[in-house]
Amino acid sequence: MARPKKQVKLKEPIKIRLKSLADGNKSIYLDIYWKGVRKYEYLKLYIIPEVNPLCKEQNKETMALAERIKAERIKALHGHGVQDWETVKQGSQLLTGWIKKYCEGGVSTKKSTLHCRVEMLHTVEKYLEESNQTFITLEEVNADFCRGYVKFLRTFPNSHCKYIE
Repeated sequence: MARPKKQVKLKEPIKIRLKSLADGNKSIYLDIYWKGVRKYEYLKLYIIPEVNPLCKEQNKETMALAERIKAERIKALHGHGVQDWETVKQGSQLLTGWIKKYCEGGVSTKKSTLHCRVEMLHTVEKYLEESNQTFITLEEVNADFCRGYVKFLRTFPNSHCKYIE
């Protein structure tokens, strides 16, 4: 009787890993090992305890997003390598995450400017909810996305807030 052949396992340069947190959630991060260099990238995505079907669906969407980010990182890794990793990471971060960093702004930002930035974040989040694009990366922002957002802004009620300086 012949011995069965060993199956060849393809090794992926990037693996999705989970880290348990104190509050019961699990943080998703990427474990990157490429040509002898190991890096970790925390995605700021979380798996929550599955107590109802809504939580299960949210976790499924979160894992799908993590898989998509992983695929983009593998493609970018083969193109750029680990040396340009910060550039690769920046292009594939979430649009809302980038806007939140922008809202935090600099030290010398006026109160009215910060208020406008926060209002912009809220309108972008509303547009993403209405267009069912909750997880969109900076690389995916294109002319069609911008046209849809402008069309949304034309119908979105403006608050006309008065700013205090």
